Amino acid sequence: MKKVIITGGNSGIGYQAAKQLAEKEWSVTLFCRRKEAAEQACEKIWVRVMFLLILRLHNVLMV
Repeated sequence: MKKVIITGGNSGIGYQAAKQLAEKEWSVTLFCRRKEAAEQACEKIWVRVMFLLILRLHNVLMV
């Protein structure tokens, strides 16, 4: 299984890339800032394997 990490995967180009790769059965990891929007994106992109990481970029220890 191929793997990909996508930043900003809950909207726009990142969302579309995540959706298309997930449909091709890639393992998708999303890095997002807003938990609610990220969870909605994950619900819309029905996939076999997906990881979701909420990042708070103002906290250097999370980067």
